[in-house]
Amino acid sequence: MKRIISVITAICLCFCIVPVSAADTQEKLLFKDKFCRYASWQGSKNYEDVLSYNELYYHYDDNNDMDWVLVYGKTWYETAQEVYTVLGNRVVTQCSGHVPFVLGYGVYDVKSDTFTDLGLVYNTNRYKGLKEAVEMQKIGTLIGDINDDDMISVKDATIIQKTLAGLVDYPDIDDVANRFKNAYPDHMPFVTYLSDTNKNGSRDIGDATTVQKIAAKLIKI
Repeated sequence: MKRIISVITAICLCFCIVPVSAADTQEKLLFKDKFCRYASWQGSKNYEDVLSYNELYYHYDDNNDMDWVLVYGKTWYETAQEVYTVLGNRVVTQCSGHVPFVLGYGVYDVKSDTFTDLGLVYNTNRYKGLKEAVEMQKIGTLIGDINDDDMISVKDATIIQKTLAGLVDYPDIDDVANRFKNAYPDHMPFVTYLSDTNKNGSRDIGDATTVQKIAAKLIKI
């Protein structure tokens, strides 16, 4: 009898773990052919130019119909670019060319059969749940995450304090504005340093204080 109850419980859990509207990873890439065709229209020479492609997140509307997909697509491109974009509290950087997405990430609109660069739609209300999807996929680096563990903690505050004291150096990637030069799109928020958590344009003790407050959940990011 106990064994039967255990089986029934397991079956119930299988149906309850993932909500209907949640995105599932699928072994089959549903829209790769469409991406290849789109990439060729944007300047990629042929299908073989697609170096990598992945579908990161599937979003469903209230009728449980798939309406958009967060994708990553990289194709051959001869011109290197040094750009960055700001997605919420994350900085995404790129030192190589991507076609058709500047930073490699885009949104495929299932209903209109169109691809759009993620940077162009992130700060709009066009796709419900997009910001949450970017955070779930941990795209880019959190502003204030100096040790690159995808968390803002007292460890980051300690590193900032040590750099200000001259004991260690900031990591190379910290100098976002000088290293990556161009913000994309132009209307994106300007970021000078990855460590500039108080966002005043300079590296100072206030950044360490802000990190400590975030770690203590006194400030929400």
